[in-house]
Amino acid sequence: MQRMSSYTWLATVGLMACSASEHPGPEDALLALHGAIDLQGSKLEAPVGLAVAFGNDSGNALYLPRGETGGTFPSSFTFELTEPPPRESLFRLEGKEPQLAFGWLTAVGVDAPSSLRIANSQFGTGGCSATECTSSDEWCSQGNDPADDVCYSEQQTCDLNRENCTTISEGDVSLKSGPWEQIAGVSTNYLVLYLSRGVSANSFTALAFSEGVALSAGYHLLAISARTEAELDAQEACFEQSEQRALAQYNQQHGTQYSNTLDLPDEAYEDYDVLFSAAQLALRCAQTNERYTPVEDPDAMPIAIQLSRDDRGFSL
Repeated sequence: MQRMSSYTWLATVGLMACSASEHPGPEDALLALHGAIDLQGSKLEAPVGLAVAFGNDSGNALYLPRGETGGTFPSSFTFELTEPPPRESLFRLEGKEPQLAFGWLTAVGVDAPSSLRIANSQFGTGGCSATECTSSDEWCSQGNDPADDVCYSEQQTCDLNRENCTTISEGDVSLKSGPWEQIAGVSTNYLVLYLSRGVSANSFTALAFSEGVALSAGYHLLAISARTEAELDAQEACFEQSEQRALAQYNQQHGTQYSNTLDLPDEAYEDYDVLFSAAQLALRCAQTNERYTPVEDPDAMPIAIQLSRDDRGFSL
């Protein structure tokens, strides 16, 4: 069973807002591939082509650049994406690293929108009195600006057998049902990565998305595979060693004797985080719980895309 390390960089570091300064032109942003996609179980009535579902730093939206689909879809298609991803999907892993976007291959219908709001939080309460049972549930799409948040809510009242129910709802029900009326699913065996500029092997971006191999600017198709238990153990040990090294360096620099990061005062964390990041790079800690391997020439041989319709698929 896959685990999420408490140290994982992508899960613990606040993603920084993007700027337009590194956004290259279409000539730097070509992704070409061909193959087949399994649409079994899809709710789409008439999927007509491939797209990439890019997320954002809030996890509350998907952006769907369509590209050009040719051949016989879905059994033997060609696909070309010649534009950079939407600016809203760009972010950084760390301040000095390039803007990036990542997304999943999917199938879309002819009327698919260019973007979708998705719920990234859910709240629920419920209970029973002597005469009835009630529940209240809310699904929300929350971003960096609370003024832009949207929600869908349901209030349900039933008898004590939880029958004869009355439901009052408000908002966009797609926040509850997910985006599967508009997209066929998201790829579980391939990830699309976009970089606004290249990265060296000694970067968080490379450690996260290429097992520490340098990457050029533009699009990359990454094959996804699971790490072994031994690899996950080694990853957690690497983060623990990074923590210990960073704490020792902090104590040396500040003349302190902290034995645990929980003991650090709030004002110490900015300096400590710099040391912790440097230690991870020095020890080359893997940054994700799955392995992402760049496909050297995506158009050289056909790929077979497997889809999932699980909202948990919208994270690394």
